Amino acid sequence: MQLDDPLCRYLAAEAGVVVVNVDYAVAPQHPFPAPPRQAFEVVRWVAEHGRQHGWDGTRLTVGGQSAGGGLAAAVARQALEQGGPLTALQVLHYPPPTPGME
Repeated sequence: MQLDDPLCRYLAAEAGVVVVNVDYAVAPQHPFPAPPRQAFEVVRWVAEHGRQHGWDGTRLTVGGQSAGGGLAAAVARQALEQGGPLTALQVLHYPPPTPGME
């Protein structure tokens, strides 16, 4: 998360958007499926409570690099399967391969 902070700040400033940079639980203390579920809950929270913070929670993009890219893809998949929140875009920077998606 700390390594991503400068990029997140740059994206927020240049694109004029809100970027929520979230640390997430990792294995072995939090084995699968805890991290993708946790990431999905954060996105759901932003969608539901963004307006209270001055954010547009209806226009969501999820993204990440490496394992974070895999989590972003998992969030978008969970949102699709659970009927929301709607994610408009995925930005996946070298995510790990997903079985069955080659």
